[in-house]
Amino acid sequence: MGGHSNLGRRVIGRLRMCLSLRFWQSLKRGWNGYMRRERWVLSLLRTRMLFRLRVEGLLHSSRSLRGWSQSKVKIWVDGREFFPRLRQLIRKSQRSIVIQMFIWRDDRLGRELAAALVEAADRGVQVDITKDAMGDGFEFASDFVGTRRSASAPWDRFWRHPAIAVRHFSGGEHAKIFVVDGKVLLLGGMNVGTEYLEWHDYFVELRGRYWVEAFLQGRSILSVNGTVELILNAPGGRMNVRPKLRQLLLDARSSILLEHSYFSDPETIEVLARRSHEGVRVTLILPEAPDVHGHANLQAVDRLMSQGEPRNIRIFTFPRNLHAKLLLVDRRKLFIGSANLIASSLDTLGEANVLIRMGHRKLLRRMRRALRYDMSISKLLVGRRRFSLWSAVLARVGL
Repeated sequence: MGGHSNLGRRVIGRLRMCLSLRFWQSLKRGWNGYMRRERWVLSLLRTRMLFRLRVEGLLHSSRSLRGWSQSKVKIWVDGREFFPRLRQLIRKSQRSIVIQMFIWRDDRLGRELAAALVEAADRGVQVDITKDAMGDGFEFASDFVGTRRSASAPWDRFWRHPAIAVRHFSGGEHAKIFVVDGKVLLLGGMNVGTEYLEWHDYFVELRGRYWVEAFLQGRSILSVNGTVELILNAPGGRMNVRPKLRQLLLDARSSILLEHSYFSDPETIEVLARRSHEGVRVTLILPEAPDVHGHANLQAVDRLMSQGEPRNIRIFTFPRNLHAKLLLVDRRKLFIGSANLIASSLDTLGEANVLIRMGHRKLLRRMRRALRYDMSISKLLVGRRRFSLWSAVLARVGL
């Protein structure tokens, strides 16, 4: 009886959400954001932020911008690791915080982040936020922009604070970015919402003005020692993620391991199938029950198994919701960030990924251990599945 009662409450809650004006306003903004992408606006905003950070660097540091360490990197696993680190950086910030976000929900985590930013702004820290309108369509009745007229804390002060600037635009920017004091760049797959405290995902921390300047200029760049590379799909510029992904897959000698939430890109499937015939072991870890794209994932897996060499392909389904975007090649090259393995993400959306090579042995060992654990708690798919016409239709529209 308790299970039926909980299900009934969830259904009623969803119906109430769908009947709310805020829900439909959020969907409308998301659709408009998808159809009308003002990428030149983001380029202008980044140029302005870069200029201000350069001035701050000259005023507050005697070091040259390129003099900072250029290969300090750390990976935070899951929101329960990352968000405390983010709060710590915000609490210690002294001059500036720059945020670029796709989804920002009006929930406990969203309000906690807003309150932390208000506290930083009260200390004199300048906060610049760019929020992509396309992401509004996934926020439903807990949308970020819908808090603009809220009289409750922290939104009442957040939207009216003179040190907080929020720009809501249609740019097709899927990357999730935090820049603190012009010297720490954080990027990854996690949006702002309480579900990311439970979902499996990653965030990368790069330290150094070198990385911040490159990101704000929309430039992909390699560290001086060649162990870390920032790869960007830049609005209005070059789309570098797909070429780097293709190169990594084609250069693999023995193994390819992908842990991804959304997997349906035709070219990626074709390359993986070909590499499996060439003796490369291909392993995929996909979510057992993703928030969206589940039918598309399964159809893509079926194509991979039919086109590839099944003896060299393993497919695992992860028991929790998986939102990761990770590739490990030959156990020594890690490609991680915000880009999904779907055509829109690789070809049209703004994305930010990092390629980490063998110079970071300790970090790579930690990630290999994490991936082994993920496989140990996942279910190995055996054999091919039969799909209904309805499943094929849902896969076609990315569901």
